[in-house]
Amino acid sequence: MSDLRDWLRGRNLEQYADAFEANDIDLDILPDLDDHDLEQLGLSLGNRRRLLKAIAGRNIAASPISGQDKAPSPGKASSAAGAPGSGDAERPQVSVMFADMVGSTALSAKIDPELLGGLIRRYQDAVAGAIGRYGGFVAKFMGDGVLAYFGFPRAFEDAAERAVRAAIGILSEVGAIELPDGTRVQTRIGIATGLVVVGEIIGTGSAQERTIVGETPNLAARLQALASADCILISESTQKLLGGLFELTHTGEHELKGFSRPVPAWRVCGEASVESRFAAIRARRLPLVGRAHEMGLLRERWHLARQGDGQIVTVTGEAGIGKSRVIEALQQELAADAHARINLQCSPYHSDSALYPVIQYLNRVAGLAPADPSDVRTEKLRALLGARHVADPAALPLLAELLSIPLAEAAPAASPAQRKAATLALIVEIMTRTSDSDPVLTVLEDAHWIDATTIELMTRLADSIARARLLVVVSARPDFTPPWLSRPHATLITLGRLGRPECVQVVASVAAAWTDGGHDRRDHRQD
Repeated sequence: MSDLRDWLRGRNLEQYADAFEANDIDLDILPDLDDHDLEQLGLSLGNRRRLLKAIAGRNIAASPISGQDKAPSPGKASSAAGAPGSGDAERPQVSVMFADMVGSTALSAKIDPELLGGLIRRYQDAVAGAIGRYGGFVAKFMGDGVLAYFGFPRAFEDAAERAVRAAIGILSEVGAIELPDGTRVQTRIGIATGLVVVGEIIGTGSAQERTIVGETPNLAARLQALASADCILISESTQKLLGGLFELTHTGEHELKGFSRPVPAWRVCGEASVESRFAAIRARRLPLVGRAHEMGLLRERWHLARQGDGQIVTVTGEAGIGKSRVIEALQQELAADAHARINLQCSPYHSDSALYPVIQYLNRVAGLAPADPSDVRTEKLRALLGARHVADPAALPLLAELLSIPLAEAAPAASPAQRKAATLALIVEIMTRTSDSDPVLTVLEDAHWIDATTIELMTRLADSIARARLLVVVSARPDFTPPWLSRPHATLITLGRLGRPECVQVVASVAAAWTDGGHDRRDHRQD
């Protein structure tokens, strides 16, 4: 595999070498990979294009790596690294996490060392499990502390988001570990994001690790030390990358050892309730370019839906091509029309959670807050059903069960399959009843991450909208095949690449946004 690593290093793509090696991919296999394969390996859209262009430029399987393709020899820093003595160091952007168990030193004086060791191992397992679920890399265990990287060795465009989601998961799982006195284990977590210098592998065996140096890991460690029990503190750079995906509280600026200026920090309060990931992560809107035909089709389908001829439109295209931007443009055009909206957002982190997009929607539309007592949440559900004119007495118990709300009145006895069918029918009724007065635009975003139960629900909805004033728009990547395409009121729109004139317009608008001060790289993602 060393030839492949050398070849990738020569193109500043060595951060993906570990992922290739883990999947037994060498130079002889590389020419057979397509864009989908590279996406599964964790390459960003830009780096997938760079790698495919490099593969097309020379027959890498047929000839050895030439001298010009080799990276600088060990001991000589490459010009890209730019760090004295760093050798073949990479400079990726990484979100670094430090997690530390609270009170372990005091605990060591109270309980048997063997029992303490078992507690620390359970703590480490819980932390490592949460980190692994979100694609993080556990770099080191340091007693009761854990150091982890998100974005290295496997690159992620959403590394900061993954780190924060993992941290929230850590608080939940660690809190389930009970101490001998009956209290629960607590932790403190610091997360910072920035460029780091990745050096050579040091150590041997289980102690082997790849060094990461720079301000970012130091800042993460300082934030972890600053955090209180069961608190997640993040750096300013991390906060900027998160957009509106999480509820954050600014904790002020702090004097931290090793930093010449006060450092701002934010506390993570939890996940925000967002209708659209696209709207949550981009801070400024770019003009829609070159989608006149697609927009015309959507307007026509909306016109039919308003007249009571319900429609379902699936918009497909590769990541970043503009699916969400087209849907946003439609929503902007309809802002002046009297209509209702239903937004369902699939998540890559909840693709195995049944009806996750629907549960999030119901929580929003009913106004349910995590701090609400059970009786308040129940009354809010009653109000929602009343507003939709749903009179079935079984509706409230079914919704309460779906949203995990304790309820005194139980649903009629039924098998799990019967309850599932009744719940799906109830959700379809709620969504179609919304259109009794005004027409409804329902948007399901990122259906390539959809769970099986939500697919079943959307298929039922597609079969129920023929006479409803309802337009359903679904966005998905090309590998998603909608089961409702055979319906007469179903339309498929496939977004292709823009032509050269349109690309020039996009570049000009991005440049103008940067000139106006919009320097967040996520502002310019189209999807």
